[in-house]
Amino acid sequence: MNLKDVIRIIRRNLWMLILFPVMLAVLVNHFTKQQPREYTSSVLIYTGVGSGFKITTDDKPHFDHNAVNNTFDNLVVTLHSRETIEEVALRLLATHLMLNEPDPFYISNDNFERLQEIFPEDERKKIVVENSREKTLANLRSNFHSTKDNKVKAVLDSDDEIYSIDYLKEIIESERKEFSDMLDIWITTNDPGVSYTTLNILTDIFLDKYQDLKLKEIRNVVSYFTDQVEIKKNRLKYAEDKLRKFGVDNKIVNYEEQAKSVSAAREELNAAIQKEEMVYSSAEASVKKLDEKIDLRKGLLETNEKISTKRKELSEVNYQIANSGLYNDDDEKKSNLDKKAKKLKNEIQGLVNDLYVLNNSQEGLPKDGMLEQWLEQILIMDESKARLLVLNKKIKEYDDRLNALAPLKATLNGLEREVDIAEEDYLQALKALNTNKERQQNIEMATNARVVDKAYFPVKPDSSKRMMVVLASFFGGITLIGSVLVGRELLDNRIITPRKAEKQTGLTLAGVVPFLPSNRKSQYLSYAEESLMDQTLSSVMLGLQETAPDKAQKTIMICSTRAGEGKTRSTLKFANKLSEIDGPVLLLHPEEEDGEGDLMNENRQVDITTLDLRTYKQGKDFIRSADPAAYAGVNKEDREKYRYLIIEVPPLVENQLPLSIIKGADLTLLVVDASREWTDTDNYINGLLKKASGKDPMLLLNKVPAERLEEILGGIPRRHRKTKKVKKIKPGKNEEVRKERL
Repeated sequence: MNLKDVIRIIRRNLWMLILFPVMLAVLVNHFTKQQPREYTSSVLIYTGVGSGFKITTDDKPHFDHNAVNNTFDNLVVTLHSRETIEEVALRLLATHLMLNEPDPFYISNDNFERLQEIFPEDERKKIVVENSREKTLANLRSNFHSTKDNKVKAVLDSDDEIYSIDYLKEIIESERKEFSDMLDIWITTNDPGVSYTTLNILTDIFLDKYQDLKLKEIRNVVSYFTDQVEIKKNRLKYAEDKLRKFGVDNKIVNYEEQAKSVSAAREELNAAIQKEEMVYSSAEASVKKLDEKIDLRKGLLETNEKISTKRKELSEVNYQIANSGLYNDDDEKKSNLDKKAKKLKNEIQGLVNDLYVLNNSQEGLPKDGMLEQWLEQILIMDESKARLLVLNKKIKEYDDRLNALAPLKATLNGLEREVDIAEEDYLQALKALNTNKERQQNIEMATNARVVDKAYFPVKPDSSKRMMVVLASFFGGITLIGSVLVGRELLDNRIITPRKAEKQTGLTLAGVVPFLPSNRKSQYLSYAEESLMDQTLSSVMLGLQETAPDKAQKTIMICSTRAGEGKTRSTLKFANKLSEIDGPVLLLHPEEEDGEGDLMNENRQVDITTLDLRTYKQGKDFIRSADPAAYAGVNKEDREKYRYLIIEVPPLVENQLPLSIIKGADLTLLVVDASREWTDTDNYINGLLKKASGKDPMLLLNKVPAERLEEILGGIPRRHRKTKKVKKIKPGKNEEVRKERL
């Protein structure tokens, strides 16, 4: 459908497109005369959603439009939620019930009187607590949430225009101010006091509810992580106490350093023992060699009681000196021990000298020099032995320490790992707590919504929208009717137009015969009919040049798939035009079944010499006839003078196909009524016709409305000075009339 089709629909249904919207506008105007005046109060709230300051705000903050839009959506949903509206209705009802007389700042006289009717004095006394709005509100909440039916629940769940929850949902409207952080909320009612009071109540509830919703969530999170920090702190302290106690019990300050120190000290002692053993071995060897030289006198020296006593004392002092060196005793003690050892050595030396009075040995060596060597080596042995005792004792202590440290390693690692895990858990919980505390502060600052413009008391009523409603109804009526008309046109499956005819039938269009209703006959439509028939004749001539260019007499069969297609009328118009232009024409058509005469002859417009009308009887003989002209009573000599033989056959769906006539026809015209739909039956008959003739018939579209002829004519002219008046010419007129018309 294009613009021309829309314009055509508008012109054809102009009266309906005007009458219906006008009637609708009149009705709307009538029913809105008594519409009550309305009063609007609004409040502007700064939300700080997008531009509010935060603790974590940096120099180049990232602005998330989706997050901001989502927050505003949450604001609007919270504002219009049933729980919010329910609280508004309860507080509004409590405020009005506590009034002893109407106050225009809260409720008008009419609405106050209506409230007194809803809640009579006895019911009001059961709910209202004088000078206590909170208790009154508590009574209303209790009644509303009660499982039993009561007046409060009935009013809030009804369609009351002040206290109904559904009504409040409708009148509460909100809008974000462009891309700002401002939220505009307004309420419109028929009572200025109700609008003002309701909006104030709504603002208080909304601000408290929104902040509570946002902070309740984060407070729960902060409380959770606070508990977790305390739990994990105690767990860390317990693990640290276990590690500390283990270190105290096992004298461990730093296991790695202690083990390394003990191991290094043991290695030093081991080296010292080896060195001391070498000293001892060397002294022992020297003593043995000297023993052989001194011989028996040595035994006297070794068995001397005084010398033995002094040697034991000296060994004990040497042992103490060795201990003092290993355990780092103070210098005074070391000095005293050294002096004591020196003294004992001198005493032993004196005893030895007194015991041996001999001066020379058997080998001729001085005796006192050999004894001195022997005594020196003996003292070295005693000193070395004492130091070896101390060193071996000390290395045993290190071995015991290492043996004690070795199995503690695994336990110590486990305790340290337990401390590390507990510390990591504690730090993570502490970090999460700090993060959520920052978020809590951010949310508290972000949800610190403030009222920029307070609700105002609407003194003047709103400007009436009655005229806009009337205009909207008028244009809505036009749109509705236009949509219905266009929709009906789009859903129309009738053939109607030549373009749709070719598309639905798949046949080539030969021509169009317009629909000329008796009440709309005019010279303009007659002109259009003449022009279209000229076009049809041109198409047929071109078709005959392709199928029978050399034949002296060309045969044209005109048929239809069903009755009532206007085939007879179309055939006569075509035959008249053909006889005028390129006659003579012999037209064979079936007899009228009603027996009222030959209607074809009555409507013939040319002389009988150019258009000869002959009738034939329908039946099997005609269907089987190979020469339909002879069957109609036309002899061979008369037949040869006609240039065209036009045969109109009965409806194909009701009769057997005249196969002989179909095969003998040079061109077939299929007449189709444009005011009907093309069906599967038509496709089937068309297929049989094509199969019988071996070629497609041409389509002659009949009864096309005048407004649908633009596809062929490009528009019907209003006036045409060359329009010819079409006259009926009775049979019997001479050829001169025909020439005059041409």
